[in-house]
Parts: sequence; C-alpha cells; structure tokens
Amino acid sequence: MRRQTTAAGEEAVDDSEKMVDSNKTGGSPAGTSKQTLSAEEMDDQLEQFTSLMQQKFLSGEDFGHMDYSRINNDEMLDDHWSKEANYDAGEKYFEED
Repeated sequence: MRRQTTAAGEEAVDDSEKMVDSNKTGGSPAGTSKQTLSAEEMDDQLEQFTSLMQQKFLSGEDFGHMDYSRINNDEMLDDHWSKEANYDAGEKYFEED
C-alpha cells in the first residue's frame, strides 16, 4: 500500500500493490513443525526448560500461573504438613535409641 499526495495536497492511498498472505509462505504453521530432535537434543531442551522454570519460581516470576495466596490460606495443607512434621519428628526420636 502506497500513500501519495495529490496536486491539491490531499493524501491518496494506492491499493494496487499485491498483499502477501503471511499464512501462505510455504512454511509450517506455528507448532506443527515436523522436525525431530535426537534424544540428546531433547534432554538438553528439557534441562534448559526445567532450569528456566526453576529460576522463574525462585525469583517469583510465576505469579501469573500460580495463586500462592490460595495455597497459603488453605488450612488443610497446614494440617497435612503438621502431621508430616510430627511423624518425621517421631521417627527421628525413635531412630536415636
């Protein structure tokens, strides 16, 4: 699309240029690539993904995906943790004998 100024100073748009449809570029649509990764490449990508997600978790950047206030306010989780902590303390006490 070209813009031209007429003799009267008005702006005119030239629509005669052919528009290219970005979906008809000959490539595969996003997410449908048929490239296969070797086991080593897959392991490497999984390791990179896991590392990135751990970094985001530790820096608090995953708040858009997880509602931590819901977890913090869930008393049932506290009860479960409390039972686990008491059980672990009892196990440790009896192992010391």
